Amino acid sequence: MNEIQNIISQKLSIFGNFVTPSIIENYLAKQSLKSMLDDKGLLNFIGGYIDASEISSILSVILKDITNPPTSLQKDIGVVANDLLNEFLGQDVVKKLESQGLVSNIINSIISQGGLSGVYNQGLGSVLPPSLQNALKENDLGALLSPRGLHDFWQKGYFNFLSDGYVFVNNSSFSNATGGSLNFVANKSIIFNGDNTIDFSKYQGALIFASNGVSNINITTLNATNGLSLNAGLNNVSVQKGEICINLANCPTTKNSSSANSSVTPTNETLSVRANNFTFLGAIASNGAIDLSQVTNNSVIGTLNLNESATLQANNLTITNTFNNASNSTADINGNFTLNQQATLSTNASGLNVMGNFNSYGNLVFNLSHSVSHAIINAQGAATIMANDNNPLIQFNTSSKETGTYTLIDSAKAIYYGYNNQITGGSSLDNYLKLYALIDINGKHMVMTDNGLTYNGQAVSVKDGGLVVGFKDSQNQYIYTSILYNKVKIAVSNDPINNLQAPTLKQYIAQIQGVQSVDSIDQAGGNQAINWLNKIFETKGSPLFAPYYLESHSTKDLTTIAGDIANTLEVIANPNFKNDATNILQINTYTQQMSRLAKLSDTSTFARSDFLERLEALKNKRFADAIPNAMDVILKYSQRNRVKNNVWATGVGGASFISGGTGTLYGINVGYDRFIKGVIVGGYAAYGYSGFHANITQSGSSNVNVGVYSRAFIKRSELTMSLNETWGYNKTFINSYDPLLSIINQSYRYDTWTTDAKINYGYDFMFKDKSVIFKPQVGLSYYYIGLSGLRGIMDDPIYNQFRANADPNKKSILTINFALESRHYFNKNSYYFVIADVGRDLFINSMGDKMVRFIGNNTLSYRDGGRYNTFASIITGGEIRLFKTFYVNAGIGARFGLDYKDINITGNIGMRYAF
Repeated sequence: MNEIQNIISQKLSIFGNFVTPSIIENYLAKQSLKSMLDDKGLLNFIGGYIDASEISSILSVILKDITNPPTSLQKDIGVVANDLLNEFLGQDVVKKLESQGLVSNIINSIISQGGLSGVYNQGLGSVLPPSLQNALKENDLGALLSPRGLHDFWQKGYFNFLSDGYVFVNNSSFSNATGGSLNFVANKSIIFNGDNTIDFSKYQGALIFASNGVSNINITTLNATNGLSLNAGLNNVSVQKGEICINLANCPTTKNSSSANSSVTPTNETLSVRANNFTFLGAIASNGAIDLSQVTNNSVIGTLNLNESATLQANNLTITNTFNNASNSTADINGNFTLNQQATLSTNASGLNVMGNFNSYGNLVFNLSHSVSHAIINAQGAATIMANDNNPLIQFNTSSKETGTYTLIDSAKAIYYGYNNQITGGSSLDNYLKLYALIDINGKHMVMTDNGLTYNGQAVSVKDGGLVVGFKDSQNQYIYTSILYNKVKIAVSNDPINNLQAPTLKQYIAQIQGVQSVDSIDQAGGNQAINWLNKIFETKGSPLFAPYYLESHSTKDLTTIAGDIANTLEVIANPNFKNDATNILQINTYTQQMSRLAKLSDTSTFARSDFLERLEALKNKRFADAIPNAMDVILKYSQRNRVKNNVWATGVGGASFISGGTGTLYGINVGYDRFIKGVIVGGYAAYGYSGFHANITQSGSSNVNVGVYSRAFIKRSELTMSLNETWGYNKTFINSYDPLLSIINQSYRYDTWTTDAKINYGYDFMFKDKSVIFKPQVGLSYYYIGLSGLRGIMDDPIYNQFRANADPNKKSILTINFALESRHYFNKNSYYFVIADVGRDLFINSMGDKMVRFIGNNTLSYRDGGRYNTFASIITGGEIRLFKTFYVNAGIGARFGLDYKDINITGNIGMRYAF
């Protein structure tokens, strides 16, 4: 106690007259060992003024007194022994012993043997009951039962700095050579200020920082020669310098000066850290286990050297200086790994397994003595590899005689390559090829010149668009390098055989977006869709553009592009799209024809009643004698309904809905017809302007339709015929707003001409004095369309390879129709009619579609326009007299494709004048 009193007196003397030696003596005289140890406030207060050597002196006095207690401490032996049992055996065991009345027996045995010194000399077996001895043996602690077995346990020192408020450490140094723990415990927070040093030597110790509030603990120097267990809980620990050695016989610094060199390398030392964030800017050298996985956020290490038997586990790890990996085990990084600028990562074949992102902004070196089947650096996230003026992208070193294929980096997501903090390689082919010049292979590298890549002045072989480059080195070995979207590979061979296979776009899609994405693209655009995408991606130059694009875009984006291309190709190739405007106009004019024929086919009593009307009009009329027979006049008036002339004009409109696009129509139709001796004859001319809108195409079309129609009456039979010609002038724009697809934007022109001939036979069933007629009918129609060739004019001529090009085309269709017509005449001059029709294509002959070229150099045939279809249509219309010989008429027609979508709806409204 005198030694402790002297140390405390010296330190308290700094307070001058306020604390005198007599006060100290009076205070210590009243204290027992236990009460002094329990006075944590005092010890914590003076601890900031006691250096490490003085702490060691205090600890040595306490340990000496415990192991060989003087008479003055006999009164405390029971309390100390009980605390020892709690510390060593655990409270649960001690409570159980107390319940069995064994604690007092153990303590009495300790006292009877002359205190803890006797227990130390004779071993725990002299005081513990057999049950506890067996428990220690079962837990591999039986050595403690033998004489002096407590040596290692009692040699460890445990020292606590405790406070109900703050623990404040200022310009202090702590040295632990006993393998115990140094604990800083605060109810609020722990504060390190100034220059503070902590040294652990000879044995693995423990450094504990515990506080209720989050503490930012900044330590100047931390050294540990035999591993360390650092537990900071949720606190942040930052160390500016120092060295930690694990399982090394000779620690390069402090270990040599503080402990004797061992001829046997230790095997049980570790470094384990638990903290919120951990920064150690010194050096860690290890031939054992390093566990940084309990660091919640980031571990930042200055220098990290792993020897053959070393293992590494970390969460997020950043290296600021050097990471030398010579371990036989793979370093496991559960989060992200970052190599800072000016730092170096040098690894052997064991490499790293990074579960997050791999970021290299420094010098990345691979020292490989043999080929391996696995990737050296494997990242489950994205990777960034950055070169600069001082560091190449990658350094690859291998034995001159070693051959094989090496996967240096394999990332589950994209690898982004860069130079001087700028991501590059994905924008153009030149920028991509420059990446190869940033790789050192056995101390040499390729050079990018105006003529391309060279090695030793010789041209480098560039294959697969740059995905594989190769050359012959000075050792007459063939070196092939491949910088891919998510891999960097190098193959060394004695023969000119390339073992590196470049991935295809289909493989990239399956890898990045999944196999289902490939299926979706094929479904949206057909089996050529991926080839189309590949052609477009190739225009970007860099082979990395496509996978980078896939990484940042969804399957929906790709299927939209594939669908747009397929739709555009069909607009270019398929006559059903090219003649959409013609179809709408022809259906509209056909609707008007049926309306006129329905009017002129009136045989009802309303029509014959005009004879009586004419006679009434002649009542009280006087006629000149020049007319020999008054009946001639009567006949003239009574027959007027059968010989009148009709001129008519209608405004036309319509819309079409076909698979892949919609069309609109507006225009005018004028005509003339009359009834002549049992035959109706008529003719018309129509003009219509049509717009057609597909996915990314818009068309404008001007069409002129000219035709004749006729109906002959043979008793109740009706034979109807029509013939018309249509000429169309069309201009189409391909206009995509997608940044990728917009390169195909262009326009083209083409002409169409069509012939449409119909013949129809029907039989009338008449009701209600012939005012209601039902007519079943059957007919044939022949349709012919010719299309001129077309040649696109690109918005950007640099992409002329995507210019639409189609040879002249023609198509013939023969269709059979079955219909039922209903006509209803009423009120002398009014009527309406309805025709329901079903038709089926009997014969189609389509030629020329196979000569369509759009994307790609090969001749394409997406659809030959030869699909048969079944149609259902309905036409209705009618007319009412407005006044005298002016009439208003309207009609609606609709035609529906049943086998594939082809819907046309038209309407017209106009006037007729009879004279």
